[in-house]
Amino acid sequence: MTIASISISDIITQTLILFLLIGLGYLFAKTKYLPESSGVVLSKLVIKVAMPATILVKMLGADFTREDYINGIYIYVFAIIFLLLTLGISLFASRVMKLSDKTEGVYAIQAMFGNVAFFALPLFLVLFGEEGVIYAMFFNMGNDTLLWSVGIFMVNRHKERDIKKNLKHMINANTIAFVLGILLMVTGLNQVLLDSKYFFSVYSTIDYVASITTPMSMIFIGFILAGIKLNVGDFKKKVPILVLSFQRLLLVPFLSMAVFALLDGFGLISESVVLITVLQLAMPIGTLTASLAMEYESDYFFATESVFISTLLSILTLPLISVLLKIIF
Repeated sequence: MTIASISISDIITQTLILFLLIGLGYLFAKTKYLPESSGVVLSKLVIKVAMPATILVKMLGADFTREDYINGIYIYVFAIIFLLLTLGISLFASRVMKLSDKTEGVYAIQAMFGNVAFFALPLFLVLFGEEGVIYAMFFNMGNDTLLWSVGIFMVNRHKERDIKKNLKHMINANTIAFVLGILLMVTGLNQVLLDSKYFFSVYSTIDYVASITTPMSMIFIGFILAGIKLNVGDFKKKVPILVLSFQRLLLVPFLSMAVFALLDGFGLISESVVLITVLQLAMPIGTLTASLAMEYESDYFFATESVFISTLLSILTLPLISVLLKIIF
């Protein structure tokens, strides 16, 4: 998995396919072809069943080296570093724009936390195969470490609640599947299981379940976007959303590429680390941030509009970031 091997036409094609699936979900929701509760069902199906199956089946078939594990640790560390850098930029930008406390917290978490699950994993699965999915999970672990600690604190600063209970969300089906997969890979049991004819039926079943991850994830995003009501008036109110989208989709990925270009001169970082980290940082705003804004009574309308706009803009920015990766590295 190298940057030189990236096909821009493949990224554009796959991104368009994902957006067509999103459009399908949007159509299903808007026409009420599927009931309104379908979005909730799809979310749980993907997060609790399909995505863990995808992670586990790809890790069962993976053949990781010591270098791969080191790269994974690098990705985790860089995820923490760049997300905290993003937080600093967000607090500065929100103060300059004089956002209210409720909006400032939402701005911060939406700038930090992209759609690294529903959007990134299906994209990496298609583009990079099992290696891309596993590397992406190292980033997701860093993402979740901050989401359920710093993220909850930021979105809830205008109130006072204990955030310790939110840390339990870090233990979920995806992280369990990831840790189990790592253990199987480190011990070599994944190959033992794959070589067993008795395990073939189990593996095939998990693989079948995993195959629904991409379409179901995109259709779910379509349902989310269909439920967002955009207020097209008052351009001034849209400026913070546009600034947020610029920061999320372009500024932070640019900064990360600059840092990696500097480190690359010392030969410290592999291309796989650069590729996965930069593309994860370039994902549109995570749909979960809107749910958190509602749960903690923050600026939910700002959150939902930001999700919608950044998702639409990402169809242009993701190919642009990919082109820049090839040029710089």
